[in-house]
Amino acid sequence: MVALVHFRSIGIMDPMVMRKAQKGNGVYWSSPTGELLGVEFDDVNFDEDRQTLVLKGNIHISIEVKNGKIIKSTTEEKKK
Repeated sequence: MVALVHFRSIGIMDPMVMRKAQKGNGVYWSSPTGELLGVEFDDVNFDEDRQTLVLKGNIHISIEVKNGKIIKSTTEEKKK
């Protein structure tokens, strides 16, 4: 199941789309043209964690967290 939320911000003409990641715990926002605007990871462990979200288009976004700080993040488009 994919949850979509559409809304308009004051002064912005195009709506943003919020989608659940295809794999991983989180959501992302994109423009109607598919431009990635932001991501949110869910249930990140403060002490230490590694997570990857797989988005539409096989885009992989990964973070590594230690002591509440992101120490590494990557974004890459994987070939199918």
